[in-house]
Amino acid sequence: MRLGANDYSVHPSAIGHRVEITGDLEHVEVSCQGGGLVARHQRCWAAHQSITDPDHATAAARLRQQARRASLRPVDTPVEHRELADYDRALGLDTDTTDDQGVA
Repeated sequence: MRLGANDYSVHPSAIGHRVEITGDLEHVEVSCQGGGLVARHQRCWAAHQSITDPDHATAAARLRQQARRASLRPVDTPVEHRELADYDRALGLDTDTTDDQGVA
């Protein structure tokens, strides 16, 4: 989340939810609608800084790892299988001529 010229981390549980951002001279807070406080940082007055809560970074890394594992699961999709001879016939190849190992 960006306030002023600085970026502040927010817990990944807030992804996809509306948040309310409040900032005063001392702190920046982010509340999630119905979920309570999802970030609290000391206000940074320097410009172009990224302030990250280690708990937010750990939670985000865990979610990325889960997403990678989820995408690696095989999909059980039925696939039609054809005999190679079907392709030979479609291409007009002589399927009766084979060598001693049965290869055309």
